[in-house]
Amino acid sequence: MDIIINWIQVKPTLKDFFIIASVSIVSMHVWCFLLGNAFLKMNWIEEEKRFNTFGENIIFSFLEENLSRLIPIMITMEIWGFGKMLFLVIILSSFIFGIVHGYFACIFLQGIWGIVFSVIFLKFGGLYQEYITAWISVSIIHSVYNMPVNYFKKRAYG
Repeated sequence: MDIIINWIQVKPTLKDFFIIASVSIVSMHVWCFLLGNAFLKMNWIEEEKRFNTFGENIIFSFLEENLSRLIPIMITMEIWGFGKMLFLVIILSSFIFGIVHGYFACIFLQGIWGIVFSVIFLKFGGLYQEYITAWISVSIIHSVYNMPVNYFKKRAYG
């Protein structure tokens, strides 16, 4: 845990953003592909057949990050600062982020990545009360992750 906290506290560069975005997006796709396929085979989740347009993808990503990261982390940081309460809020908001995606099994897919998005949010400004920068950074990563998901869903079901 100390390694993550120390890493978050180092101010990132633009190069860091592209590296972290690339690694997290690839990792999310691998994680969701492996775990999602396992859950589908066990009938834990149904594949959602709806897909978003390019514009909806961007709007929904920014909206989800607003509700799941910006508001809860900003309020917690302003009241309690960086500490145990923040980690509790991150876990809770990530749990809700997973559930909101449709099924209990989504906690293991989107919920885990909600925690990763929260760490990225903190790294890219949330820790220093640069909330808008953090929100835009994590929303861009979220949007870029969702684009191929929606493209392949559209090809499969569209």
